Amino acid sequence: MKSCFLSITLLIFYGQLFSQELTKDSLTGTWKVISSQVLSDNEMKLDAEGAKKMESFRKGFIGSKFIFGSDSKFKLTFQPESPAMLKEIFTINNKSWDIAKDIIRIGGKENIMKIIVKKIENKTFFLLDESPFFLEVIKL
Repeated sequence: MKSCFLSITLLIFYGQLFSQELTKDSLTGTWKVISSQVLSDNEMKLDAEGAKKMESFRKGFIGSKFIFGSDSKFKLTFQPESPAMLKEIFTINNKSWDIAKDIIRIGGKENIMKIIVKKIENKTFFLLDESPFFLEVIKL
C-alpha cells in the first residue's frame, strides 16, 4: 500500500513538473534581473584585467529589464551605470521573440540570441546562451 501511495505521489509530482512548461503568455511582460552570477570562470582563464571586466559586466546586468512584448517584440534595457560596452547589445531590441519549451529565441530566423529559462526552488533564472551569465529574474 505504501509503495502504491508513493508511486501515485511521484506521478502527480512528475506531472506537475512538466505542466509548468513556459508558455508565451506566461513569459510576456517585463522581467527584472535581481542578481547575476558568472559560471565557470575557471574555464575562461581570465587575466586580472579580463576578470575585472567580467565582474563589471556581471554587475551591469543587475537591474536590467528583459521585456517580452505581447506583439512578439523583445527589448533589453540597462541601468544608466551599466558599462557602455554591455549596452551595445541594443541591436537585439525590437527583434521578434518566441519560445520552445525552456528556450527563448530572439531574432527569429536570424537567431541572434538564445535565453535558457530555468526554474529552481520557485526562482526563475535566465542563462544567456554562449555567455557565462546566469541571471536571477522576477516578473514585474
